[in-house]
Amino acid sequence: MASPGHLRFVRNHIGLEASLAGFVQAGGPGAARGRITDWTWKPAPEPALTALAPRGQPWELARYRAYQRCLADQTIGCTFGRAASFLNRTANALSIVDKGVQARW
Repeated sequence: MASPGHLRFVRNHIGLEASLAGFVQAGGPGAARGRITDWTWKPAPEPALTALAPRGQPWELARYRAYQRCLADQTIGCTFGRAASFLNRTANALSIVDKGVQARW
């Protein structure tokens, strides 16, 4: 997971001109059992950049490319599994830092 840009791309587009249905599709080995974690992220069409200010165009294009590279054709379960792992490692690191800061006082 190179950057959070890929999930920002989804967040920024849901509710504007697209819905979550535009980004995910049911399918995968466990889909018949109703497992949402087996749904996959759809490849997305390149966004229209002409409506954006020139300085915002590279920003939007970078997030789109991150989405295509990191999410498209991946399962939702894999994506959020990686996010949960990252958040758990971050929480553990913060816990260690907090204990060290408290020990100094």
